Amino acid sequence: MSVDKQFVLGKEGAADFLQDIIDALREKDAVRLEAENWKVSQPIGDQVPVRIYSDEEGMEVMFKVQGEAKEEEEAEE
Repeated sequence: MSVDKQFVLGKEGAADFLQDIIDALREKDAVRLEAENWKVSQPIGDQVPVRIYSDEEGMEVMFKVQGEAKEEEEAEE
């Protein structure tokens, strides 16, 4: 399944969203995100590539979570 979503959050919502990702990176084996009509889960590998892009319109911080599912996680799907 593929998910390609863009959305706008307020400062608190953005902070909560990023904190969920931070918590997953620190404490879990996958990042799991969901909203009303979509959800996505991605196993976490040992490295997270990061890209920063900045111009006169603002700054974008992008990162890629990638990894292989563990055996017990694959069995659940």
